[in-house]
Amino acid sequence: MDMPDDYRDIESYDVRHGPIIAAFCDKILLPVIANKALDCNMDVSCGKVVKGLILNILSGRDLLYRVEEHFFSPGCRTFSWKVQ
Repeated sequence: MDMPDDYRDIESYDVRHGPIIAAFCDKILLPVIANKALDCNMDVSCGKVVKGLILNILSGRDLLYRVEEHFFSPGCRTFSWKVQ
């Protein structure tokens, strides 16, 4: 079966439960709580780091030195990283 021209540039990624966990973290204001509890001067907010570590652990990627790769993977870019 031929694919229509407007669908040829679509990419898909296996994100599994990641978007649900990310949305739940936002719903319970986890990044906001982490930012208030862990007041530090970093380029990235503590809330984003905590949220990223939780997503990393629950995705089965438990090697901390590879967390940065996970943050910038194509499937991870679909998550909302903004902190309220």
